[in-house]
Amino acid sequence: MARYILPVEKFLRYCKNNEGLDPGTVQDYRRDLWRLRRRFPKRSLQSITVKEIDAWTEELLKDKSRSYANNILGRCRRFARWCRLRGFIRGELHMPWVDDMRRLRIKPRPRQVLPLSDLIAAIRRIERKAEHVALVLWGMLLTGARPQALIRARWKHVHMPMGPIPGLIELPALKHGQVATTTITRGSLLEAILMRARDLYREFHGRRAGTRGRYATKRDPVFPTRRGASRINPGGWTRGTFCNAVRRYANSQALPNFVAYVSRHSVITWLRLQGMDADKVQRYARHRSLRTQEAYVHNAGIEAIEAQQTIEQAIRGIA
Repeated sequence: MARYILPVEKFLRYCKNNEGLDPGTVQDYRRDLWRLRRRFPKRSLQSITVKEIDAWTEELLKDKSRSYANNILGRCRRFARWCRLRGFIRGELHMPWVDDMRRLRIKPRPRQVLPLSDLIAAIRRIERKAEHVALVLWGMLLTGARPQALIRARWKHVHMPMGPIPGLIELPALKHGQVATTTITRGSLLEAILMRARDLYREFHGRRAGTRGRYATKRDPVFPTRRGASRINPGGWTRGTFCNAVRRYANSQALPNFVAYVSRHSVITWLRLQGMDADKVQRYARHRSLRTQEAYVHNAGIEAIEAQQTIEQAIRGIA
């Protein structure tokens, strides 16, 4: 066991000092590497076969998402490559489960694209069960922002005087600190969503304290959770907890394939289908390049929507 602890701790120290990983990510590496050791006890890294990795992958997919399983396998492969480079592995240096990384990578599921009418109906069904989750989905439709940008937004970024009057909301556009502004017009749906979010925040705090509750301050999140913000987690939500909440409430409303990013993919595809210029859609979606936007525009989804619209028009003409 001591032979395994030494490379792991050295590898984690290398990641922390040389790669600049934060303590939380280092802890995730430690957890996944010990998971590998428990799965293959008293085994060397070069003795693990591809079939064993495939069997372990199938077990991970039963309880974990595809992206989570990819992260686990990717960290284990990175650790094995580091051990081989530093000389901790003796004998056969070729490890198929490490070298054939692209072939063994779990392919993501194809994104689902819904027509705009079906997308709105799905969000309304989720709204019956969890209004606080539906508010973020409505915000994604209207602002074009990612879910993590909305759940991290604070009221100090919403430049609105007291009362429902127009203003601006600042949302992070890219990973490099750039900020995009979205206009709040008088009587718009975005204005109504923000006002409802502020009311829900007061209701949540009142439910916790047993009083009428308090109004949201500049440091409070715009879109609250069920329990509101806490002292430990001021934002109340993370990207993972929100996506899991969307999946859970969608399954309760008989929407098994509905995930958080379905709304983003569907709206971008629908805008391109309506003939909007690619550069305008790029600014709406806050993409760095047009190549990134092509990953969100699904040709199969466009063809399905066009076919459905054609069938609907034919049925209406017959009726």
